Amino acid sequence: MRSVLRFLASGLLTSFLFVTVAFGQGAQTGGLTGVVTDTQGAVVSGATVNVINESTGKSERSVTTEADGGYSVTLLPPGSYRLEITAKNFKQSDVTGVQVAINQTIRQDVTLSVGSVSERVEITATPSMINPVSPVMGQAINAQTLQALPLASPNFLFLLNLSSGVTSEPTDVRTAGRGTADVNVNGNRTSNNSLQIEGVNVNDFNLAHFDTVPLPNPDTIQEFKVATSLYDASTGSKGGGAIGLVLRSGSKDFHYDVYWSHRNDALNATEWFFNANGKKKGRLLQNVFGGSGSGPIPKVGGYWFFNWQGVRARNGIDPNGSSTAPIVQNIPTNADGTTSAALLAPVFGLTAAQIDPVAVNILNLKDSRYGGTFLVPRSGQAGCKSAATATGTFTCQFSSIAPIRDNQYLISYDRDMRHGKDKISGRWFWDEGSVAKPFGTDTSLTNPRLDTQWNRFLSITETHIFSSTKVNELRAGYSRFLFANIPTDTHTVAEIGSVRGNSDQFPGMYRVSVTGSFSIGTGVNDDRGTISNQYNLVDTFSMVTAFGDPARNFIATDYAAFAQDDYRFSSRLTFNLGLRLESMSFGRDKLYRAGIYDPSLAARGLNPFLFPANANLSGFTGTPGISDCALASCRDNNWAPRVGFAWDIKGNQKTVLRGGYGLYFQRLSNQNILQNSLAAPFTVQPLDNRSIPATFQLANPLAGIPPPSAVATAFIPTATRFAGLFNATTSTVNGIPSNGISTNPADVNNPAFKPIFIDAAGRRCLGYADINTNIGATDCSINLASFTSADLNTYTPYTQQYNLTLQHDFKGWVVEVGYVGSHFVGGIGIWDPYLATLVSPSSPITLRDANGVAYTLTTNTVNNEELRHQILGLSRKKGARYSSNIGFSIYNSLQTTVSRRLQKGLYFQAAYTFSKTIDNVSGSLSTDELNATRNGQNGANIYNNQANVQQNKARGDFDRPHRLVVSYTYDLPFGRGRHYLSHLSPAMNKILGDWSISGITTYQSGLPFSVTDSTSGGLYGTSLGTATLSGTCIGANSMYTTGSTTDIITHYLNPACFTTAPNLPNSAGASITGWGDTPRNAFRAPFQQNWDFSLIKGFTIREKHVFQLRADFFNLFNHPIFSTPNAVNIGTLSSFTQITQTAVPARLIQFALKYSF
Repeated sequence: MRSVLRFLASGLLTSFLFVTVAFGQGAQTGGLTGVVTDTQGAVVSGATVNVINESTGKSERSVTTEADGGYSVTLLPPGSYRLEITAKNFKQSDVTGVQVAINQTIRQDVTLSVGSVSERVEITATPSMINPVSPVMGQAINAQTLQALPLASPNFLFLLNLSSGVTSEPTDVRTAGRGTADVNVNGNRTSNNSLQIEGVNVNDFNLAHFDTVPLPNPDTIQEFKVATSLYDASTGSKGGGAIGLVLRSGSKDFHYDVYWSHRNDALNATEWFFNANGKKKGRLLQNVFGGSGSGPIPKVGGYWFFNWQGVRARNGIDPNGSSTAPIVQNIPTNADGTTSAALLAPVFGLTAAQIDPVAVNILNLKDSRYGGTFLVPRSGQAGCKSAATATGTFTCQFSSIAPIRDNQYLISYDRDMRHGKDKISGRWFWDEGSVAKPFGTDTSLTNPRLDTQWNRFLSITETHIFSSTKVNELRAGYSRFLFANIPTDTHTVAEIGSVRGNSDQFPGMYRVSVTGSFSIGTGVNDDRGTISNQYNLVDTFSMVTAFGDPARNFIATDYAAFAQDDYRFSSRLTFNLGLRLESMSFGRDKLYRAGIYDPSLAARGLNPFLFPANANLSGFTGTPGISDCALASCRDNNWAPRVGFAWDIKGNQKTVLRGGYGLYFQRLSNQNILQNSLAAPFTVQPLDNRSIPATFQLANPLAGIPPPSAVATAFIPTATRFAGLFNATTSTVNGIPSNGISTNPADVNNPAFKPIFIDAAGRRCLGYADINTNIGATDCSINLASFTSADLNTYTPYTQQYNLTLQHDFKGWVVEVGYVGSHFVGGIGIWDPYLATLVSPSSPITLRDANGVAYTLTTNTVNNEELRHQILGLSRKKGARYSSNIGFSIYNSLQTTVSRRLQKGLYFQAAYTFSKTIDNVSGSLSTDELNATRNGQNGANIYNNQANVQQNKARGDFDRPHRLVVSYTYDLPFGRGRHYLSHLSPAMNKILGDWSISGITTYQSGLPFSVTDSTSGGLYGTSLGTATLSGTCIGANSMYTTGSTTDIITHYLNPACFTTAPNLPNSAGASITGWGDTPRNAFRAPFQQNWDFSLIKGFTIREKHVFQLRADFFNLFNHPIFSTPNAVNIGTLSSFTQITQTAVPARLIQFALKYSF
């Protein structure tokens, strides 16, 4: 369960303008500027410009033109405005339909005619997408366009990838729940994007992704914009995309909408891999329904808006296919399907007394969820092979429905006070959703769970007008989310004859794993609704039990201030100058339950663990002088300059050259510090591993473990010292090595011998005492340094942005061409810079044990890796690694956009990006910045030699050299009032008129990937290497498989082109491999194209009553869009570079209705 509370107010985030600002806008407002002239071209000073909101009919601002005829109006809510311009001896000019966009200043020049002020000249504004006064890049999407485009889920974030410079996977419409949009903007990580709703920061401090942010549905959104480059000093905390969203407000007239959309599996095509394997398509049923209303409040005053939306769905499968577990042995049973210790014992060479009765109880649990009588399936039941064909091994396949439920509400209120001098605005958003997970991970029989997420959002804004040139906006915001995975247990520990100390709070069963087979009990689930399992009964008994206080209370406080001025050098040239202070703190636990390890201390033979000095728990005190976050400094004060320009080359707002430079610091997520909370003694994992336990374990597996609020003193880390060798192949007697202790220092080069390590008290360490892994002290740092420790000197990463672009308006069609680049420095990456070194007779290592005996290493073995590790007392085999600021990236791109604002029924945008991203650590594509989710990375970010991060330099994980996205909406020119068939009768018009289409088409390169080798790096205690080139294939292009689609997806790359890592010289024993030589990300997944399309029919019932029917087609032409190969490990030839998934589903159809009145 995670809970985050954010509160932004003037005391925390100060955003006062320190100088007079000409055109500065926040992330949620826009502005107007222009010059008033007469018909001869002379400027008109002293003219009054009254800005009226056409939705409410109220004046938002009234300003006077300056000596140069110019005027500017800032902090305007996005929407449509009317300008009333009056001046002595001139006719009044009224300009209607002036569209103010979010985070953009619109230029509207006006020409006055000589005459009486009582005379009026009506002018209709011609919207232009040219921005002549700002260097900010990015496109705004208004409510009309947002609601017209095909949207796979009621999640506006899925439209973030319409802009140039943005890359992402095609939207997958199958995922249960609200879905998650992960985008990379101008070469930045997915965790480097920010989201503001109504100017309030709603980012997830824990993960830095958009999986938990508030998601108002499209009918509640007035406008949103993705600023992709050179956004001004009012926006900070991230250097990727800055997304600003404005919610709808009330209106002067009453308006109502009700809507409903529906999709089901009967309308869908069958998945490509389902067809290929002869499987039926899965069940899918989804309904989205809701309504909106707005209007004035006659007696109270002001304007209101309200929306409610509900989602009800039943998602039967993850359509990417089933998953499999290792093939294992069947279960002997009685006639009624039950089993017993007597039946099991002879099969596995045991006596009945040696079989744990709790295990038998688990096998006999009655449960029909898998279509049979028992929780653990039996042969012959539904989904499993019959008994006649299931001897020895069998596979079962099951499916179930995942119910989805969501309700969300939005209330908006706006009111003018003190004759328009003050305006109060409020927004309240409330959302509660849940997704049921009927199954667990691929090889588990876990109990089901319910994933819930609640969002609460409140924004209150007070705008005060001091004068026509001085405006103050005070904004307070509150955003909170609560995310929980709630076990919906159907079986309890008591039911299987077991006990647990906290069973009154969590009565469900333990998660018990049979190695290489299946797991049962509450555990981590995923989105799959179809699983394929193969089952066994008995294996080596292995139990890993974690304990400690799971609750953490992290807190971080940021401060920010900025100064900004948009300086108008002339009517054609504007400079944007800004400076932002970002004072960012690293998260800390209020109870100081966190620790790191300092390699320099271990190198000196000292205890490397450091804990906050303020830690004072029962039986434990912190390290003097260590900060509350355990880092060298808990706060970074960062200065971020921004400078840009916009040059209206001819002064006619048709051709604009824009460019600039900006520095942006990234607010790191809490994951970096969260890993430190996994340090012992706050979280420890004692291991029990016995082939035949001396006593039964399942009846009370956590016996003797202290309660969560206590610290286990046996796991408080102490220094580790080398104390000799023992023969790892020698048997033991009563846990004591029998003639296994070596007295010959030369045995350090014998692969049969392992080092003995002792703790500060001289006791042998667990795992380093003898071959019985259950014997030994538990406080040794070499064992406890098994998590990812944050670097002591962690600092705030930053991005440098720079661009130069040219915009030109061709009669309403805007073409933008430009260079956009970025340089990211200090990205968090996971590595072990102190990997073991290689020895030889000519390059030996000599060290002494605790008794002063010298040992000279001249031969490399797997068992002496701990002694060859550069920091004696740490080991990569035990999991020691670091998260440090080792990441960098360089992004260069040519970006071209052709666009047309929605006008006369047509909106169009084509965004093409030709780019190259080079980095050494890409972070995760879909989760937090520490997770390495690419195949073969095994939880780390660096391949091969960890000490040389430069050798990892290659195309980034999210690099797509070519990407074209075309989005459009078009009212077909047929029917009454349109270009063709304008004289249709009303009856025929209901058939042939009021048709519209919309769509999104994407063409893009596939993602790069690496070929790995799980056998590599054996002598380094790890397996993070790439494969070795066999020499039989010349050039990367010759390594791709050609032929039929089946041939290509079976082995996307030719296995003969690669081999496993060779054994290294001066080595002895097994697994003595080095690194491969295949470069990182040397290969690229298949090219992708996707077409989403909507057909819309409108019916006018009577004035202001409109009924709309639409059909949305996702993956219109049913192209299989293949994902990156799944298995990239050359060590598994049978599945090497197989493609078993599609990135988007087969064609999916959705119908929708909407009634507006």
